[in-house]
Amino acid sequence: MSWRIEESDALTLLRELPGRWAQTCVTCPPREVPVPELIAVLAEVRRVLRSDGTLWLALSRGMDRPAILERLEQETAWLRPEQSGTPMPGGVVLLTKRAAYLHNRRPLPAAPVERRRCPTHRARSAGPHTPRRAFCVPAGSQDRLLPLEVIDWCISTSTAVQACGICGAPWREAPAGAAREVSWRRRCVHLNGRGRSLVIDPYCGRGSVGVAAQLRDRDFLGIERSPALAALARRRLSTTPRGSLR
Repeated sequence: MSWRIEESDALTLLRELPGRWAQTCVTCPPREVPVPELIAVLAEVRRVLRSDGTLWLALSRGMDRPAILERLEQETAWLRPEQSGTPMPGGVVLLTKRAAYLHNRRPLPAAPVERRRCPTHRARSAGPHTPRRAFCVPAGSQDRLLPLEVIDWCISTSTAVQACGICGAPWREAPAGAAREVSWRRRCVHLNGRGRSLVIDPYCGRGSVGVAAQLRDRDFLGIERSPALAALARRRLSTTPRGSLR
């Protein structure tokens, strides 16, 4: 599987997926999602992720962030390692299944520049306008808070360029040489490095997480309830060149 967009309810489809299957999840839930449903979906995400998997969560404006994070820790056993000093890009929360998780050191992405909206959606824009090309965001899209640079940083930090094609274990990053070059070593007993890390997004929206995964040569599974947004995500991913950022 290179990428796939499923037009379905997130909770229903996640319950059908096998456990310890995906490597990381990057998502920005819509503001309209009820909190109990969100907690249930992220609990299923935790089951689907590998033991060293990670969840990168960006909550939309208007959502009660402290209350949601507290419920996630208490009701679903998610851990928050950023409390121990792990740097995070603005607006993104890192949640892990265990204290030991896959984390490749990467410099934080630059602060995203606010882009100008088209006249139809200008009222929805927050912050200063810059003299850049206007872009149009479909109604109901929830990935406005996750610029592609931030998504790319989350994916490259929590996945490997290679994974075992048998058990799915991501290869370990090991610094080598005085120039701090990076080499990758297998973490399992299999001599198979033909697999790819799997990134999932239960609230796929326009497919920005999938685009970043394609650019990093990772597999992607997106779930989107809206037929219009699912169709838009498929069009975007079908025209994305694979592995161009690797």
